[in-house]
Amino acid sequence: MSDPIQVVGDLGWPLANERLVEAARAVRKADPKADGMLIGDAGVSTLGLIEGLEQEFDIPVIGADGAMVWGLARALGVDLRDGSLGWMTHVGRPPSGQ
Repeated sequence: MSDPIQVVGDLGWPLANERLVEAARAVRKADPKADGMLIGDAGVSTLGLIEGLEQEFDIPVIGADGAMVWGLARALGVDLRDGSLGWMTHVGRPPSGQ
């Protein structure tokens, strides 16, 4: 089997999801009182991880790639309601159930 880090790196994302989640957990542990987390490296894909990290940490988590998608969607008038970008897809709207 190929090294998953190399395979992911070949796709342009040098960190495997597991390592990115481990790093996010280490950052959260280092500052458990933080109001939010920014994963600002555009070289990693956070799109499939944001919602789970937000649920685990109970804070907004913003990834560079998700912020780009969110900004483009807002500029184009596209409504992102599926929650795939976590907190960002709820900005400007009350939480569901209200």
